Amino acid sequence: MLQKFIENLCDDLQVSPIPQMDKNKMATFSLNQETQLHFTELDPGISLHASIGPCPQRRKEELFI
Repeated sequence: MLQKFIENLCDDLQVSPIPQMDKNKMATFSLNQETQLHFTELDPGISLHASIGPCPQRRKEELFI
């Protein structure tokens, strides 16, 4: 399921090469040098983890509102 999702995502975004899942059913997808998406296949579903940027030192709550 995850590999097909990544293939479709890469096709839609016109990105290559297509990342492959490792033995732990995980794959990393790079949008650019700073942004990586980490996918994990679950049963059922998919987990997505990505860092969107640094957390500000002041007024952190505004980042999440």
